[in-house]
Amino acid sequence: MSMGGVLTATLWQNNRLNIAKVIFDGSPLVSVNSLVKNIMLRFYLNVTHKSQQRDKKTLEQSKNICPEEHLEFFLQVLDNMSDTSITNSISSIASYKLPTNLDTAHTGIFYFHGTAPNEMLAPKTAKYISKYYSNATIICFKGKAHCENSLFHPEVMIKELDGLLI
Repeated sequence: MSMGGVLTATLWQNNRLNIAKVIFDGSPLVSVNSLVKNIMLRFYLNVTHKSQQRDKKTLEQSKNICPEEHLEFFLQVLDNMSDTSITNSISSIASYKLPTNLDTAHTGIFYFHGTAPNEMLAPKTAKYISKYYSNATIICFKGKAHCENSLFHPEVMIKELDGLLI
């Protein structure tokens, strides 16, 4: 999901593992310009700092991206995030671009994404994958937010994956 897709794509492109299927959910697999990178960086730094300070409004909004039963663990991760870690993560993700020539003879590609405003990079990535990987399966969840089904409606994702992978 999300940024974890960059790690998955990196493992795939290193071609050291036999990967039968890569499944991405809202992963940002196209690079962004410095303006977008700086907006992302300011956003993540701001949200992390406010979460670390237990700002009530930020904590309430975090329930939109993290199921409430996992909020305690989410906050533990944020409590241990340094500005350097956030900057390095965003810089790596903002500059990553999935290569156009990965071997897909033995690898199935599945890309899920929503259409809500917080999915601004996902439709661009879906279009990119469709252009360079004709065997990819792209599934768009209209009106859904970034990784919404995976986080809040896992039964929907399980049903989708069962239909594709079994």
